[in-house]
Amino acid sequence: MQQGYLLCDDLMWMSRVMAEARELGLKIVPSRTLKQLIDAIKVNGIHSVIIDLAQAEIGDNPSIVIDQLKSVGVSRLIAYGSHIETDLLQAAAHAGCDPVLARSKMAAQLRVLLPEWLA
Repeated sequence: MQQGYLLCDDLMWMSRVMAEARELGLKIVPSRTLKQLIDAIKVNGIHSVIIDLAQAEIGDNPSIVIDQLKSVGVSRLIAYGSHIETDLLQAAAHAGCDPVLARSKMAAQLRVLLPEWLA
């Protein structure tokens, strides 16, 4: 089963992403904190992490969190956030997330994008 992680502290959104993944035969493991995510990656290994740029630890500088994830071997970082926070979206792209999407675009295409992201 293809698997990835979601760093998100929004329970409604987390549930939606996990439900979509389940319907596609994929598995998303949610983490509400960076420490929880890093601990899980160290135990299980993983190459794909989806990051909610609204997660509390991200703040205005996603590169701090992204650099920590890269340091534990994450090779695929996907980020999404509010379409009005263009500086934050650009900062995530600059730090190495690809793709970086507005939440609305991600929501509209989640069913198509998840299999690609977790491949």
